This record gives sequence, C-alpha cells and structure tokens, in this order.
Amino acid sequence: LQLIGSLIFPGLIDAIFADRLTEKSITWLYTGIVSFISLFLPSLFVNSYIESECKSGEKIKNVGKILLMGFGMIIAIQYLEQFILEKIGSNYEIFSTDLLVNSGDTIIDKILFFISIALIPGIFEELFVRKAILNYGKQFGNYFTIIVSAILFALLHMNLQQGIFAFFIGIVFGVIAVKTQNVKLTMILHVLNNGLVALNSIFSSNECV
Repeated sequence: LQLIGSLIFPGLIDAIFADRLTEKSITWLYTGIVSFISLFLPSLFVNSYIESECKSGEKIKNVGKILLMGFGMIIAIQYLEQFILEKIGSNYEIFSTDLLVNSGDTIIDKILFFISIALIPGIFEELFVRKAILNYGKQFGNYFTIIVSAILFALLHMNLQQGIFAFFIGIVFGVIAVKTQNVKLTMILHVLNNGLVALNSIFSSNECV
C-alpha cells in the first residue's frame, strides 16, 4: 500500500495543489495520506479476523505512573542509542535534514509537518501494530507477539537508526498495551514522542530567522 500510494498520490496531489501549496507542504500532505491509508486499511483487515473482546470501556489504573514510566523509557532508549552510535562513529539523525522545518517554511508547511510526523503515525501505527497485530497474535502468546510487533514496528520506519529505536520502544509500548488492554496510553506516548521531535524542529527554525 505504501508503494502504490507513493506512486499515485504525489502526482495527483501536485496536480491539485501545485498553485496553492509549497513543494514541502505537498510532500508532507501526501506523506500523511499514504501513511494513513497504509496503516488504517491493514488495521481494518486484521481486525476483521479477530473475535472482539472489548475491554476499552474499563478504567485504566495508574495512568500517570504508566505515562511517566513509558516516557522515561523512551528518553532512556533514545539517549542510549545516541551514545552507542556516536561511540561507533555513526551520526545520530532521526530525520534527514532536508525534511525538517526551516525558517523559510510557511505556517501550512509546519502544520502539515506536525500532522504527518506526530498525529498520523501516533494514532494509526498504534491502531495497526499495538491493537490489530497484538490482538491477532494473542493466540501465539503475549511475549512472542510483543517481539514480533516490535520488529514490524521497526520495519515500518524503513530507516536503520529509527528502526533500532522503534524496536525497543515497540517492546515498551507492547507491554503497556498488553498489560492495560488499551492502546490509548501508547497513542499518547507515541504522539508525545513524535510531537516533541516535530515541535523542536519547528521552534528551532523560528530561532534561526
């Protein structure tokens, strides 16, 4: 779906919005659309094979503690990866610098950047990996499914540095999702993590004017 979307949507969106949006806005717009389609449709497909055991109405206990511990582990894993990569002489870059926001970008550029980086992945990657895949994999055991879902989460990023980080974060998110039987907390953590990266890029660009 990502491949098909990448072939279809860039030209289509460019034809529709070429006179209204900047090149970077068009890039983030079709990136967001392709991400949405390639994650949401597989989620529906996998969920269609799952017998629903809906527990989403149950109140999650210790929400603040879980979020604090989860975010602390995100930071710890990120710094550990950065430290190791620097020790072996590899540059630590989460995103290619030409994709980040700069001082010449418009407000629309920045909004689409934030939506594509933080909101769409944070919501729909969790629906696919942590809800659909984890629920389907319960039949194989939680430990096995958490590992497999973390590997899938890493592969979705199609980037070695992001993939390493995503694998370990995927394990953390998988444990949280299994223990709470709810993906709302992992969605919050995912959006928070990606959102901080996006906001850092946006505000850093404002300081460089």
